[in-house]
Amino acid sequence: MVALFRALWPLAFVLFADEDAARPADDAISVHCLTKDKKVIPLYWQCGQLWTTNVKLPDLLLTNRGTNPVTPVEVEVVGMAQGRQVAVQYLGEDLKDIVAQTNPQFVNKLGDGILGEVMNPRLAAGFGTMVFGDSKLSSAGSAGTGECCIILLSNCLVFSYTGLMKVDDIRITLTVRDGTERKSIACPINFTPYETKGDYLFPLKGDLCVSNLPMNLTQHRKALSQEFAFDVMGAGPIEEGHGPFLRSADKQKLSDYPIFRREVVAVGDGTVAEVGAGFPEALMSNPAEFSEERFKELGKDLVEKIGYQNYLSGNYIVIDHENGEFSYYAHLSEDTIRVKPGDRVARGDAIAAVGNTGHSSEPHLHFQLMDSKDFLTANSLPVMFTDVPPSAINQNCTASNSLIGTDYVILRIGE
Repeated sequence: MVALFRALWPLAFVLFADEDAARPADDAISVHCLTKDKKVIPLYWQCGQLWTTNVKLPDLLLTNRGTNPVTPVEVEVVGMAQGRQVAVQYLGEDLKDIVAQTNPQFVNKLGDGILGEVMNPRLAAGFGTMVFGDSKLSSAGSAGTGECCIILLSNCLVFSYTGLMKVDDIRITLTVRDGTERKSIACPINFTPYETKGDYLFPLKGDLCVSNLPMNLTQHRKALSQEFAFDVMGAGPIEEGHGPFLRSADKQKLSDYPIFRREVVAVGDGTVAEVGAGFPEALMSNPAEFSEERFKELGKDLVEKIGYQNYLSGNYIVIDHENGEFSYYAHLSEDTIRVKPGDRVARGDAIAAVGNTGHSSEPHLHFQLMDSKDFLTANSLPVMFTDVPPSAINQNCTASNSLIGTDYVILRIGE
């Protein structure tokens, strides 16, 4: 009887299945990553016997070459470990809202009729090179014939799983409304587990406050090359209402911040690939005056003179570690950069000093590791340092492929 029931079960499913169940989509509807050469890299860390896998999901582009308008309605994300399904996450109504809000905003920023590959510097800082193919970008929450629409999946769902195994692959299925039918589309992605290749030292020494770490979803994690970036500020007595950031009304000058002009060192051996040194620190001499509006005003003149990257990052250095990893040091102090493109550096060499240039509300160092020297198109890479073990970030953590945390962590790196 049990064997007969098992044999008949597939037939029963067909007979009683929901009439609105999704069918596989035909070739007229396709989905791919919005960003060219996007790597989907997980955060991993271990506490006890449990591993946590945390993944920023890729933003998608839905392309419609069919005859009916196509509307994204649901997405399913399946986590796989050693070939077995271990977790499922699902999104419905919020997905439709994100799509409906996103496409008009993108059309306004990019212009109607966008085709091919687009690398708008202001958008590239978040998305890199976007690939639209030969389709027009829709200005609505659906894609008509010959149109495509953007699905900012990273804005509405983060995949996270804790269990005895790491998730080593994820599978994404998008459900769309095609006319009166629901259709399912598999979304191929490149899942790229990653461990730091280089033997790196932390770029600063002393008492430090490391903030805006990768688990803070509203900061660096949203951007392509900054996904695993972090900021380093000086640590000091915790002030009521301000944490250890040393931000208070009496700090009007850059020299009021103990980390200002602190020596920045190369994290590893390599060759200087790029330097940007055109941002005048005098424009940011009073941190109390910083505002987004004022910074945008500065950009009207500065971008044309020094380029968008030097304007956004302030003065910066990129080092090629000749292993597929590039370190990036931003907001450096004017006239403190000691290297030029082509120079060889050794691990621990002084290369510049902490400043307050670019998009910076107080003196600090922005650091990130990337898979190319191009800040606007590179993938961010998780990074660990030989002098910062996982337990320094979380006392219960025994292994990790990245500095983890959200708001801030206090470190003391030996002189």
